[in-house]
Amino acid sequence: MARSLWKFILLACLTSISIGCGGGGQTPTPTPTPVSTNTVTITFLGPSPTAVAEKIGTGGWTTALLPNNGTLLLTLPSGTTQYGVAVVCNRTVSGAMGIIEWVLEADLKDGSAYNLRFCLPNSPSTQPTGNISGSFDASAIPGIHTVNFSVDYGSAAFLGSSTGTFNISASTGVTDLYGLAYDNSGNILAMKILRSQTIPSVANAGNTITFTASNAVTVQPISIANISSGFSSPIMFSGYVSAHGSFPVDFAGFPAGTQYAAVPATDVQPGEYYFFNAVSGTATQQVYTQQYLLTAAPVTLTLPKPWSPAPPAPAVFPAFTFDYTGLVGQTATADNATIGWSQGSISFGVDVIATGNFQNGSTRVTIPDLTSLPGFFSMAPAGSSITWSATTWGGAAQWYQGSAPLLFPLTTPQTISNASGQGTYTQP
Repeated sequence: MARSLWKFILLACLTSISIGCGGGGQTPTPTPTPVSTNTVTITFLGPSPTAVAEKIGTGGWTTALLPNNGTLLLTLPSGTTQYGVAVVCNRTVSGAMGIIEWVLEADLKDGSAYNLRFCLPNSPSTQPTGNISGSFDASAIPGIHTVNFSVDYGSAAFLGSSTGTFNISASTGVTDLYGLAYDNSGNILAMKILRSQTIPSVANAGNTITFTASNAVTVQPISIANISSGFSSPIMFSGYVSAHGSFPVDFAGFPAGTQYAAVPATDVQPGEYYFFNAVSGTATQQVYTQQYLLTAAPVTLTLPKPWSPAPPAPAVFPAFTFDYTGLVGQTATADNATIGWSQGSISFGVDVIATGNFQNGSTRVTIPDLTSLPGFFSMAPAGSSITWSATTWGGAAQWYQGSAPLLFPLTTPQTISNASGQGTYTQP
């Protein structure tokens, strides 16, 4: 019962008692103490999962119905803070089918309202497509060799001249169009963002897209620290996220980016941000860090120390031990256990995330058995080769709540890192 209604009924009864509520001198029957609840609101960003399950406290997993708006409401009774959600996602990449089960085990301390994007679009996209075209003039930029117009990391047109026209095919809708001018070494000289362009259409309302001196970039340095002996040279990538997409701002790309181009002040808008990723590893271990900045500045990416997790004992539903201490003390932590296998032409995976608040000191994460729930798949048959991985995350925010450039806007700078290990076993 809602507290406001409870107070209304109690007040009404007290008023009645004063004029004889209960009558005949009888003692009123006590009303049960109201039970308070907490609601967790999780919005699944598209594409929608094909099956959903939930778990409240120490209860079992049950089927959940995801409304058409993609928002799942979990009701936690008084005294219960832990909850779980599980979804099944289907995805086709270049004609190959993949099916993955995502499981999140969390606590109210991790938040009671947030977005998740566990299911990714098919690649290539199956959405309707259209063309965006236009003309450009970048002749005012000295040393120009190539001009590139792109839509969110894809559907790019590279033009080997300072003036000309372009035509891009991309998914229909509203997008930001990014124009970048490069020298002959692949360094960015200038950039221009055209906001809220519609596909299909002619960009910039049919007017020539003109680069001027105000579109010239400034350069900021990037350094990578704490590279472990025996690990690969770090692969680094950086980008800029606007309201309707993102685009690269690194110089000369992979693998040794040491600089990035700061977006000209005339093109910066509130909530937009830079992101920087660096990864290094061996055949069985990796370390990774990513940093998000609201304003351009020198960047140092500090890789965490490596971790060699103990392999899980072979089992249909294996248990993982997380004993990594390299990210202790971070604001948000999570343990991530995964298994994967192939059956014919289809790849399957189960990915479990348990937050530090959910773990509450525990070092164990077990793949749950959801096979009896509608829409959830059976595990690999005996004799299958199982690939496993264990990853510990730590940072200023939970990585699964939009650490990739998926959510907009960013409100505070963030650094998120992880250490992982992987291997294989044979399904018993």
